Amino acid sequence: MVKKNQIIMKQPELGQKILELRKAKGLTQEELVDRCNINVRTIQRIEAGEVTPRMFTIKTILESLGYDLNTIQFQETPEEQPRIISLKPDDRLLKSAFILGIAYFVLAFVESFVDMAVWGMYPLLSFHDSIPFPVYLFLKVLVFFTFTGFMIGFYRITLQHPNTLIKVSAIILAGLSLVTAAVDSYSFYVERAHIFFLPMESVAFGMVYMLFGMGLLKYRKTFGELAFFGGLLCMTSGFCFLTVILAVPGLILLVLVEILMLVLLYRAFERSPNKLVLV
Repeated sequence: MVKKNQIIMKQPELGQKILELRKAKGLTQEELVDRCNINVRTIQRIEAGEVTPRMFTIKTILESLGYDLNTIQFQETPEEQPRIISLKPDDRLLKSAFILGIAYFVLAFVESFVDMAVWGMYPLLSFHDSIPFPVYLFLKVLVFFTFTGFMIGFYRITLQHPNTLIKVSAIILAGLSLVTAAVDSYSFYVERAHIFFLPMESVAFGMVYMLFGMGLLKYRKTFGELAFFGGLLCMTSGFCFLTVILAVPGLILLVLVEILMLVLLYRAFERSPNKLVLV
């Protein structure tokens, strides 16, 4: 039953009403997104009258704008009723990068354990008693592949949200990962650790992670406090690497940084352009 004070509304009138309410509140689409936690592309399509949102979505948006839902009744035409229109993120590269990032996060722990075993930090293990060369090489290749995929995700973000620091540092980090994997594999093959390479590796990664952290700070307006704290931790981790003697604490901080980076990458995927799904 429709109440006397209810306004029967459908698209495009609904989108126009939401647009008017948002402007009356002095909010941008991005600020409305922060209030109602709905994809910015979804807001754009609703306001343009391109999609028919569900009642839950309408309620969430109107409540964020301080408007009484009881004054609006959303109306569907008989033709629209069996067709449920929903929006889903449609950036496969970001999705793949997120999955590869999770894989890298797990593999990095395995790699650390293996390297400590190989280089004598576990007394009961030694070079070829612990792991054969093909397996060690395969592990290094997997780590490089997943880490590079992870970094490609951040490169992809810069195409939507330009950020030179992130773009450049992501490329350099992938390159450093390749160099590190090659040196480690060669050292394993000749059964001789190149100790001089470790300080150089620490300084190189430290410099680039400092740049990456600065780039994350620039994303504060786009991704909020997540990018801010991620940037601070990344810069702190990079500084620890630069000192060399604090490289171990830097690695611990880097674990936290990578978790925040994964969350940020998923946020970017959620905000990517959407595709329509009709059921």
